[in-house]
Amino acid sequence: MAYFDHVASDYHNLMAENLKFSGLSPDYFDVMKVRLLNDVVSPYLTTTSSFSLLDFGCGIGKSHPLILKQFPSIQLLGADVSIESLEIAKKTSPSVTYIPIADDGTIPIATPVDMVMISNVFHHIPFENHDAVLRSIKAILKPRGKVFLVEHNPLNPLTQYVVKTCPFDEDAKLLFCGYTKRLFQRVGFKQLNSGYIAFFPGFLSFAQRFEAFLRWCPLGAQYFYFGELL
Repeated sequence: MAYFDHVASDYHNLMAENLKFSGLSPDYFDVMKVRLLNDVVSPYLTTTSSFSLLDFGCGIGKSHPLILKQFPSIQLLGADVSIESLEIAKKTSPSVTYIPIADDGTIPIATPVDMVMISNVFHHIPFENHDAVLRSIKAILKPRGKVFLVEHNPLNPLTQYVVKTCPFDEDAKLLFCGYTKRLFQRVGFKQLNSGYIAFFPGFLSFAQRFEAFLRWCPLGAQYFYFGELL
């Protein structure tokens, strides 16, 4: 993961180049993710509630300004193995608390959080380490804490192409949605919501408004999982 130290300063540009053929920008996926987060989390919040969220594998924190805008009362934390990425994130979102993930995969925070977000991280982690990493995440959650995960969908051929041509996805091993659900269940979570997302390229942007009706279809470029600690 130290490789991300070398690409941190140019991460956005590299991603933009990789996505150029789709007609979509990296910002599109940040906006989509935060809208989806709001959609699935809001039923579990009151309008006045404040909650804490840790973004596990946050990188340079591209979505953090959007999260802070969407949830003004949130206590937002970011954790990553790339120190260089965290330094860049701090400059963009100084109100966020950024934490380096320890060498053993633990997250050194003093107070448990209400929710952990995991966005396109697990495909960089060897399969044999998935249980241990998820248990480290489980350890920092409050009772009935929530997890919100977004991952690439290996059933989508365009996703496969993007991953194979992405300069920082050389180690990527994609996770099928069914595997991810079984992983979370095995470690001690129950599913609250899940589905497939990101169906339309840029030239079909007019159809993106209908994506909420397609979450059952396993052809989206990505999928999400929203669960609760048992």
